Amino acid sequence: MEQRISVDAVTKRFEDGTTALDGVSLDIPAGEFTAVVGPSGCGKTTLLRILAGLEEPTSGCVRLGAAQGRRDDMAMVFQEQSIYPWMRVRENVAVGLHRRKLDRATARANVDRQLDLVGLRSFADAYPHQLSGGMKQRVSIARAFASERSVLLMDEPFAALDEQTKVGLHAELLRIWEQTRKTVVFITHGIEESVALADCVYVMSARPGRIHARVDVPFPRPRDVVALRGDPEFGRLVVRVWALLREGMAE
Repeated sequence: MEQRISVDAVTKRFEDGTTALDGVSLDIPAGEFTAVVGPSGCGKTTLLRILAGLEEPTSGCVRLGAAQGRRDDMAMVFQEQSIYPWMRVRENVAVGLHRRKLDRATARANVDRQLDLVGLRSFADAYPHQLSGGMKQRVSIARAFASERSVLLMDEPFAALDEQTKVGLHAELLRIWEQTRKTVVFITHGIEESVALADCVYVMSARPGRIHARVDVPFPRPRDVVALRGDPEFGRLVVRVWALLREGMAE
């Protein structure tokens, strides 16, 4: 399969002398859901920012399929709620659509479709202060999908949520992803989260971040993220990723 994202020996050193990433290489096929886990400070977010073009590597390179380095086919969802408090939900989801020069009717239909997917159509005219934390993250996800970009970069988007809300949004995210099959790079500290969502999990070492291991996730799709946690194989795979994470921290 053609690699949608190819990271080749990427190293990142900051001006203060800190090396965040050291020779990171990984390949992500088009349409695959890939998770990256690692200890705090290992460079996971730096890697994502390099993929998004928000940081430049000190050495090495990133190739994005046929786009050959273009980042205009990527959307990003951050850990922090990044919706605009002065805009209604509909307006937040529509941010960025003007760049595609869509007519008003087409843009509105696109926004409505995404609001339906995340279950927020009835809140289209609400302001962010009227929403729960989980609902605000749904708005961020809807905005990313409304952009219709083929690559979605997610930086611990559910880290601040309670477990019940988080698992609910896992199910929502997978349901939407099954319909779109975007290429997803999902940064997380959560081992169970990574195994429940991803096709493969890259485990990073402690800083400077390196790829310590790749673990393929064998569970078929579509997945029930709640029922999956009762599968003994799920538990065994979580333990395996934990063991690899500990190994990487000891490097």
